[in-house]
Amino acid sequence: MKVLSKLPPKDTTARVVACIVREDPCTFKMETPQNVVNFWNRVIAAQPDFEPEKESLCAIMLNTKLRPYAWNRISLGSINGTVAEPREVFRPVIAASAYAFVLIHNHPSGDPTPSRLDEEFTRIIIDCAKILHIEFMDHIIVPSGDFLEDPAAHYSFRAAGIIT
Repeated sequence: MKVLSKLPPKDTTARVVACIVREDPCTFKMETPQNVVNFWNRVIAAQPDFEPEKESLCAIMLNTKLRPYAWNRISLGSINGTVAEPREVFRPVIAASAYAFVLIHNHPSGDPTPSRLDEEFTRIIIDCAKILHIEFMDHIIVPSGDFLEDPAAHYSFRAAGIIT
């Protein structure tokens, strides 16, 4: 889902319209971190514009049955980091009227261990999701790039007890 907008002329307002820009068949249910990793590998990382040598932060929007119906690339960074603000995370989640969402991003180094900034960012998103009454199901880090040793490796903030 992509939100399209245009800067309005002075002293006027703009109408913001959300539209679907691409549909992919999906039978995934996001009940486990491995299911989310499978979605990443089969859907997000399979996109023609995916760059495994750069960090990419994505939100996967879920319905009440925890099935994904939309995803959005929130931020595309460099080889060792990406920048995103909570408003950038929640904009597509709210526009898609998601019941719940999962964040997922890659580490091009091949090591899915979270950085201090990953942990701080996740805690901020936890707090924001509580205020907005949107279920934050997990934040998962997957390895990618030339240093990938184990394609099943990942780090789940829920499995680690940080998201409850």
